[in-house]
Amino acid sequence: MKDGLFAELLESVREGGVILHGEKEAARRTEIPTAALEVREQMETLQRDSATLGDNSSVAAHHNGE
Repeated sequence: MKDGLFAELLESVREGGVILHGEKEAARRTEIPTAALEVREQMETLQRDSATLGDNSSVAAHHNGE
């Protein structure tokens, strides 16, 4: 890994630790609708599998190595 990319990664990991310890608020937050979580639980599928259930060809292509 290039030094510059590693430095960015290390900085990001450190920032994540600060956020996890409540010393800083996250810049953004993603909320998953409760209904989507319930459906996933009911179908007993993994998150990566449920992403391919809809018409999301880019995600499906990524999982197929395309």
